[in-house]
Amino acid sequence: MLEAVKWVPWTVFCTGMFVTFITIYVKTESFRKAMLCALIVGKAFAVVYWIAGLDHTVLTIYVINRKAPWVVHEVRITACETLILSFLLTTLTIILYPTITKHAPKQIKQTLNQLQT
Repeated sequence: MLEAVKWVPWTVFCTGMFVTFITIYVKTESFRKAMLCALIVGKAFAVVYWIAGLDHTVLTIYVINRKAPWVVHEVRITACETLILSFLLTTLTIILYPTITKHAPKQIKQTLNQLQT
């Protein structure tokens, strides 16, 4: 029974982010604000799922001590940790966009201006 409903929390996760994005965009007509709010909601969902143990291991890295090769440490990276990190970096990029564009090379500024018009 539990195997059949594993998709439900992730559907709620995606739907929550989508509804937040649409609601904020309709009310403010600001893509940037809507994106930031959706990412904040996504981070909240990811943290809750991580704490509740609803995520799965994506990557396992085995670290072997060279001085003592019989000592092996396991580093597990889960899906929610990956989501939290990517949402954090995207949020920082959106927040720091004006600063980034000030210090960007001339060619990149020209390309950004062409895309915005």
